[in-house]
Amino acid sequence: MTPHAGKKESGFEREVPKRFPFSVPNMLAAFAIGVIGLFLVIGFYFGIEIEKPTLEVEGVPAFVENQDSIVRFRAQDTGSGVDSVSVVIEQAGVMLPIGRFEPEGVTHEFQGKFLLSKALSGLREGQASLHIDTKDRSVWGSSTNTVFPLVVDSYEPSLQLLSAPRSMDYGGVGLFVYKAGDANLTNTGLAVGKDQYATGRPAVLMDPDLLQADLFALIAATPSNATGEWAVFASDVAGHTTRVPFSIALAGAAPGKKIVSEFTSEGALIRLLANLSRDASNGIQEVDRKKLESFRQGLETDGRKGAIAFVDFLITTIREKEWETIQRRLAIEPPTPRRWKGQMFVGPFAPRVGFGDKVVLEDEQGQVFTWVSRGEVLEPIGDARAVVAPYSGTVRMAGRLGTLGEIVVVDHGAGLASVFYSLEQRHVFEGAFVVQGQALADIGISGLHASKAARMLFLVNGQPVDPAFWRQPNGLTSAIDGALNGIKGALGIESSSVE
Repeated sequence: MTPHAGKKESGFEREVPKRFPFSVPNMLAAFAIGVIGLFLVIGFYFGIEIEKPTLEVEGVPAFVENQDSIVRFRAQDTGSGVDSVSVVIEQAGVMLPIGRFEPEGVTHEFQGKFLLSKALSGLREGQASLHIDTKDRSVWGSSTNTVFPLVVDSYEPSLQLLSAPRSMDYGGVGLFVYKAGDANLTNTGLAVGKDQYATGRPAVLMDPDLLQADLFALIAATPSNATGEWAVFASDVAGHTTRVPFSIALAGAAPGKKIVSEFTSEGALIRLLANLSRDASNGIQEVDRKKLESFRQGLETDGRKGAIAFVDFLITTIREKEWETIQRRLAIEPPTPRRWKGQMFVGPFAPRVGFGDKVVLEDEQGQVFTWVSRGEVLEPIGDARAVVAPYSGTVRMAGRLGTLGEIVVVDHGAGLASVFYSLEQRHVFEGAFVVQGQALADIGISGLHASKAARMLFLVNGQPVDPAFWRQPNGLTSAIDGALNGIKGALGIESSSVE
């Protein structure tokens, strides 16, 4: 028997103390409580917030010009308060500091102002942006960045006229070459009086050797009602405009230099006008459409008298709108390089009605209506029946257009376009590229025309010009090429292009 035999054992035993009083989870919990407490202390002092500061600005100009502009700001932060407002201008990736503004002490609303000046070091003409950064006093420094677009524009565009004709014939065109420079150039071209008559085009579109970005060359027609001073102009985005005036002596014959008769029977004319009213009504305003219908009904009751009134309305109102449709279509196309050079080719046709001739529409009883031709009517020679492209170019329009009938419009580049109308069978489609002499369409009788002939209109920057100048072997294009070569010589440019 052992010494302890027969003794009752106690149910409790003494535990040995552990070396570490806290477990790992307890340590993490304590750490989290400590961090939260620290943030509470910091938050009590600095303010804990989620919202970013706000900023109100007034006086930011659209353009930074010679006169300084005062810009005022008001920064607000309802939490910790406003810490600072920093202002810089960014231009071409470069930051140009204007200033940093800090309130004294803790404030929830801070107001200030600064100057926007063209004299800021490193600032130059062109696009820029104003950055205003507002920062609060919170621990993480919340900030709001506000950006305003700017244009630095304090100088008028530079402008130098290099070449302009001294005289121009009625229906003719002249070459205008000039240099225009400005970082914010928006528009440039030729002006007659207060009207901007022709828009300038980069000289490279006229001649590929003229690669200078500030060089412009354009051909412009003589306005039939040119009044006031001629000038080239250049405008920038801030509205600054520079003008260089010059004088041109207008010469040549006036409109109506020759009278040409067109004959149609009364019955044929009435049938033509009745059918034409349907074509002419497409794409016009409702008020004109109602007038067309009333004129059509007048043909049935007034006969010849109604026909005369109808023709007057079609020529003076509807046809003008059709020309405007063509001009707008050419204007929306991007500028194309010059596709014309040398003598114009018209094929086996002879002019019967010239630019400026007075056309008289007659029937059995006499004169019906008269108008002044802005193009040419070409009689076929022999069995010729197809009109051809006078120069290479792109077909911009091909279809039917009211009083003009079937039309084909070819853009020859650098502002020149040819319009053929009163056609029959078209051989080309819109968007096609054609070469000089390529058949465009068969001549016919469509629209408001009573004889079968080729009808052609030449446009320079949307203005009708006399095609006769272009038909001469050493005519207008040779003169323009000579003037361009003279400009290149004056600029020290050696010609290397081959047409």
